[in-house]
Amino acid sequence: MGYLKTKNDTKKMTNIVKNENIKNILRDKICQKRIDRSSMNTKEAILENNLKKIGIDKDKFKADLEAVRKQGGLEINIKK
Repeated sequence: MGYLKTKNDTKKMTNIVKNENIKNILRDKICQKRIDRSSMNTKEAILENNLKKIGIDKDKFKADLEAVRKQGGLEINIKK
């Protein structure tokens, strides 16, 4: 890419980075809206794929959540 030589070049690069950040934010919002409008089956598939990526079994996770709910919920006390 080479070295930036003028203030205009620096401003152009800053604007490019800002535009990329805005594009990423808008892309995320569009994806979230698409998920919100999708059917339950599609939402389940997305959840399963994301849990699989981080190494969590979906059925075991749901069973654990149900067990916690039956016990009266989960309370976390965080002290600073």
